[in-house]
Amino acid sequence: MASKIFFSVLVIALIVVAAFFFFRSSIENLAGNAILGTKEKVVAYVDDMPVTQREIESAKEYIEAQTGKAVNQTEALKRVVSEKLILEDAQKHGFTQTIEDTKKEISKILATQNQTLSDFQNKVEFQGSDYEEELESYRQQFLINKYLNQEIAKPNVTDAQVFAFYNENKNKFSTDGTIIPYEQISQQLKLTIAKKESQDEITAYLAKLHENATIVYLNK
Repeated sequence: MASKIFFSVLVIALIVVAAFFFFRSSIENLAGNAILGTKEKVVAYVDDMPVTQREIESAKEYIEAQTGKAVNQTEALKRVVSEKLILEDAQKHGFTQTIEDTKKEISKILATQNQTLSDFQNKVEFQGSDYEEELESYRQQFLINKYLNQEIAKPNVTDAQVFAFYNENKNKFSTDGTIIPYEQISQQLKLTIAKKESQDEITAYLAKLHENATIVYLNK
């Protein structure tokens, strides 16, 4: 799907906290039950917000495309539920993201590929997707990224931490039996440690959101 390929470029361009959020699903407007229609099977409610089978399938498809690994229904559902909880939390804290802002951000990224928003719209509609729904999906993903970038503390990994990590694991850093010098991999190790710390913080944050939320999983 063109929009999913495009989003992988968006992911690289966005300043995000951790790889956990490098996915997107076609999130519907949740203004009322009428918008769901008879074709939308609700599989769960998150603080009274419905989660549809369509969202689960979209998330599953995207995650598998990005990771190359099979994702089951339960894992995809968990991802969608987590995303909805973050959106809800962001909105509670006054964070906003308009469709117009979203169009501008997408246009900036498209410009680096010598493409326009009209080009993107044509691709989306050519493949049978709804352009407005795509924009809404991106709006919500941008909002998530904006919120997490501000609310989740950035790791401050010191050189001492990196050096200690290297010394504790230096036997793992070898090529043909020769240990790679610290100077050659120190920056890579710092990024690895920072990513791990960010993921740990996000995991704790999500656990708290899930603990405080009312999540109802419907029988299949």
